[in-house]
Amino acid sequence: FVEELDLDAFGFLDPGQVIRGAHLIPAFASKRGTSTLRHGKSLARPMGELDDWEEYYVGIFVDRDMFVRYTHLGIGH
Repeated sequence: FVEELDLDAFGFLDPGQVIRGAHLIPAFASKRGTSTLRHGKSLARPMGELDDWEEYYVGIFVDRDMFVRYTHLGIGH
């Protein structure tokens, strides 16, 4: 992982480097806080809010197309 104080931690991500999207699900039991990302603005929360979810789950499937692709239920397009 990149340290959040690194200048490139919140920089531009080249779309050519992304394989597929990820589905991040807030872990509601972990509550909200300001200790995880203390650095800068984020498009993930409304302007003026500084708190964010402390923990997330990473979903196995991004969307239904990814689900059916790997379960052989897709129609193949």
